Amino acid sequence: MNSDLLVTSRHPPYGNTLARDALDVALTHAAFGQAVCLLFLDDGVLQLLPQQAPEALARKNMARILQSLTLYDIDTVYADEDAMQRRGLNARASVLPITLLNPAAIAALIQRHKIVLSF
Repeated sequence: MNSDLLVTSRHPPYGNTLARDALDVALTHAAFGQAVCLLFLDDGVLQLLPQQAPEALARKNMARILQSLTLYDIDTVYADEDAMQRRGLNARASVLPITLLNPAAIAALIQRHKIVLSF
């Protein structure tokens, strides 16, 4: 599926608000009927970890928010394959189904979108 909006997320889930901001933007656009794709890059792939314990930081669990993406018809989620490998993460253990992309595929994905928002 090609969409007008691609939201890229490069930050870990709880170090600052950028990861949450990226999801809020994606969910808001999707709620208004815009087709949205998500791409997790760099430390953003850490958001895909299934066992997160943000309670100690008084934060909402990002994994639970990610699992609700399908309710907003956000079904196209990508992750940087190299970033996943560098952090020892496995796509099968992700909190939601993702498609892994190599650098060339990431560049092509970005070029296919009219709007790219980076967080």
